[in-house]
Amino acid sequence: MIDNFPYFSELQEFITDNINSIEKWDILVYFSRSPESREDIPSLMALSGKSEAAIKKAVDDLAQKKILSVRWSNKDKAPRYSVSTDFKPFMEKLRRGLDDRQCRFKLMMMALETIRNGNNTA
Repeated sequence: MIDNFPYFSELQEFITDNINSIEKWDILVYFSRSPESREDIPSLMALSGKSEAAIKKAVDDLAQKKILSVRWSNKDKAPRYSVSTDFKPFMEKLRRGLDDRQCRFKLMMMALETIRNGNNTA
């Protein structure tokens, strides 16, 4: 455990409970660094290099858990995803964890291990 990072156990629990795909991890990392962004499926595909089906499943799961919110664009009638208002404080903790080199490495390894083992029902 990382003694000098105050939110590590909270981040660890979140990853174990909510991350079951690399797409979810990529999306959360992106939104932790750009919490005010509103993105559609094509832009998230471009950012991650992942397929439309994989991104759609990830954002739908995250929206269902109220981690992301969905708004429909009047311009192109497409859903746009952003960090839910209630979840923004947690995203700041995640950003801070990712900014810390030691914590980032441990969080990434934990996410990959959780995904690989299928340790959750996220």
